[in-house]
Amino acid sequence: MPQRVDIIESVLNTNNEIFINKYLAKINKINVKDIKIVFKLLGEYNINKGLKKSTKSNLKTLTKSKECLQQLDARRKILEFV
Repeated sequence: MPQRVDIIESVLNTNNEIFINKYLAKINKINVKDIKIVFKLLGEYNINKGLKKSTKSNLKTLTKSKECLQQLDARRKILEFV
């Protein structure tokens, strides 16, 4: 079942890092119309809390959009150098 924005938001709002990383690592499809919003949310979460490498690797397989992948990776790198 494709993941939607509301589902991802609910998962991120649990504030349980172990659950969040396990859940995100098992996602195999994201609703196409929500993909940019979902990756923006995940990027913000990654900046604030951090995602495990295995979780990010799985999420990277879900899209080929450079914009989405930058949301997930580059924003964290920029923050670290500031």
